[in-house]
Amino acid sequence: MTELFSGCRHFILTFQDSTLEFIARDFQISLRRGAVLKSLIEAMNG
Repeated sequence: MTELFSGCRHFILTFQDSTLEFIARDFQISLRRGAVLKSLIEAMNG
């Protein structure tokens, strides 16, 4: 099982009303303004 997560890190992001916990090699954050759906589509299209 250890090999499955080799090279990964444990991330915990806290928000006002919730917590997001995940394991990943890395992640990227970008700040966007506007409607959630429009921002999500823009982020997915690069």
